[in-house]
Amino acid sequence: MTSNKKRKESCTIVKSYTIVKNRYSAVVIILAVMFLTTFIYLNVFRTTLYNYSFYDKQYNENGAYLKYGKQEVAEFTIGLFKYFKDDNFYYNHSFLSQQDIDHLIDVKNLIGKANFYYNTTLILVVLFFIALLLIDKKTFVKNAFIVLVSTGITIFIITLIMFLLRNDFSNYFLQFHAIFFRNNLWMMDPAKDTLINLFPQLFFYNFVKRLTLYGFFNGVVLFFSGFAIWFVYKKKLLVR
Repeated sequence: MTSNKKRKESCTIVKSYTIVKNRYSAVVIILAVMFLTTFIYLNVFRTTLYNYSFYDKQYNENGAYLKYGKQEVAEFTIGLFKYFKDDNFYYNHSFLSQQDIDHLIDVKNLIGKANFYYNTTLILVVLFFIALLLIDKKTFVKNAFIVLVSTGITIFIITLIMFLLRNDFSNYFLQFHAIFFRNNLWMMDPAKDTLINLFPQLFFYNFVKRLTLYGFFNGVVLFFSGFAIWFVYKKKLLVR
């Protein structure tokens, strides 16, 4: 009787431990998916932000080259990249209005926050994967598979939402500025200010479209990478 009682107690402890591990794993998986998704979009944001080819295409389409001259705009854009990257680089281009310059300070601060979140999410994603490994090595591959596939599905859903909302971009564009800027410096006059001519609303529409498209491509890669890892893992188990 004592022996059976000990066995039952032992089984109960093992089950309780397994439940706790599974709960911890579930929480870490959810967090990993959230932050990996955020990291993907922040990474695409950064690569688009400093992609001169993207700017060149937009300038050709919105007439910026015709209005200000191709060399002048090119020098401005390269200087703008330096300004965003270097905290000690003060940018005061000759054809910018004072409102342009003041607004760029706000934009730079916002980009600085995005860079901070980018680095933070990268570190957290790595830590979450390490946590899954430490919680249970036996289920790590399975949990990694769940994270990658779930992130891919999350990005697919976001892509669909962005597609459905595309026709109301102007409204969301205004809401974005109302939320992230505490002043009206972004409300510019095309007759006096340069930034509104270089970066009209269509520029940002195409920026978000690129962000959505490349985010989707990353989601596809993660989704199929998850299945590839799971397939290889299962194949190795069968060989054993």
